[in-house]
Amino acid sequence: MMMFKQKKDRETEPKKKLTKKGEKPQPESDPIAEPQQKKLKTKEKKVVKKEKDDSYVMKKNTGMRVLRAIFWIILFFIFVRGVVQIIKPDKVSEISRIINEFKEEQKNNGDHEEELMRYAQDFVKEYLTYTKSGEEEFKKRISPYVSKRVLNIAGVYGFRSNATATYVDAYRKEKYAENIYDVFVAAEVQYDLMDAATGETLEIKERCTLKVPVVVTDNGYAIEALPVYVTDVRRDTDYNSQESVLGSEIDSEPLKSAVTNFLDAYYSQDQSMINYLLAAGADQNKFIGLSKRYTFQKLESIRSYMPVGNDIICLLKVKIQDTVNEETIYQEYNITMVKEGERYYIKDMNSKISNINY
Repeated sequence: MMMFKQKKDRETEPKKKLTKKGEKPQPESDPIAEPQQKKLKTKEKKVVKKEKDDSYVMKKNTGMRVLRAIFWIILFFIFVRGVVQIIKPDKVSEISRIINEFKEEQKNNGDHEEELMRYAQDFVKEYLTYTKSGEEEFKKRISPYVSKRVLNIAGVYGFRSNATATYVDAYRKEKYAENIYDVFVAAEVQYDLMDAATGETLEIKERCTLKVPVVVTDNGYAIEALPVYVTDVRRDTDYNSQESVLGSEIDSEPLKSAVTNFLDAYYSQDQSMINYLLAAGADQNKFIGLSKRYTFQKLESIRSYMPVGNDIICLLKVKIQDTVNEETIYQEYNITMVKEGERYYIKDMNSKISNINY
């Protein structure tokens, strides 16, 4: 019985593998230990996997925090920007506001000045022009300018002769009241009159000045009353200018020949000759010749100064002649000259002999 049991035990034991000579024997596998080893490996994998998941989550959370921070920063910036805009308009709005205010101001305070002056001027041209027995035609011409009350005034003229405005110039305005201006217009009128003795028509020209009342409305302009004839004194009767004295006067004798040659060329010779007599750097556009329309007659007088550097200032009084009617005309000049080598050249020229700024 004992022997049977031992035999049975031997049979149940796993057979040992034979090993070749020189080969290391392989450890016998334990059927009980193998499942435990598999479980341990699985746990290790799970642990490793769990560690990987934690790193991913941490990175994901960090990215979300950054995005959230950026989002809140943007929101804060928009909020602050909105508050600033409410308190202080942006530059575009401010510029638009300034432009609109300027336009409105100009509309109310005189951007219409040129149109206003022209309106009065155009009216006076029609107002001073009429024909014998031509009242209806006269009213038709002034109707685009005057108010209804003015248009219905009877007997503006007697219409017993002909008159034509040959020249009109609106030269200044005065504010009379809000949106009402008096515009001063200088005019020349040609009157066609019958000579009682000969029966011929005489053309007589006379000058006059009118003060024209113009009202500015939202829709345009209107002559609100008939113009009146006035004498408008514009000259300052107390002002009296004297010839300039630019330091010590120098001898003008060496300059006379150069000045005379230049004036003769300026009035009577070709442009190339004028340019030849100009100093280097002189503005040739200031010395465009008169092409024999007038002729140089005489250098009446010359006074010369050297106030600064090498420039010589000459005050000239000259006589010229009109080639159409041969009338002698008096002229005054201030010319600047420079000496180059042994010759004198013209550098500048203008009409002032008083109040010279140098």
